[in-house]
Formats: sequence, structure tokens, C-alpha cells
Amino acid sequence: MHQPEQMAAAVEQVFTRIHTEQMAGMPILNDRLKVQTLGFQVYRGRCIGVLITPWLMNLMIFPG
Repeated sequence: MHQPEQMAAAVEQVFTRIHTEQMAGMPILNDRLKVQTLGFQVYRGRCIGVLITPWLMNLMIFPG
């Protein structure tokens, strides 16, 4: 299983790239938000955490 810190960094990197390469200029973006991950931790053998982007907020649960 990946460490929560590594998973959070990887998710943030991927969604930052999506933001700059694919979502730029979309009218649904909230310019006051940035891509960030919060609270990534191991819970019941799985890595979980929150992803915030200028277009969504999502609870992410990864396989153990």
C-alpha cells in the first residue's frame, strides 16, 4: 500500500496538470480555489482523503 503522503502528492500533481492542461478557461472553475489534498490517511487498510479542485470536491478511497 502507498503511504498517504505519497498518494496525496501524486493525486495533487495529476489534478494540477489536469487543471492547467484541460480545464483552463472553463466557466465552471472557481478561481479562488486551487488543487489541494487534505487529510489523506489509512483507514481500515485503505488510503482515503479529500481532493479539492476549482471544479470539484471529492472523497477519494483507494484500494488497500
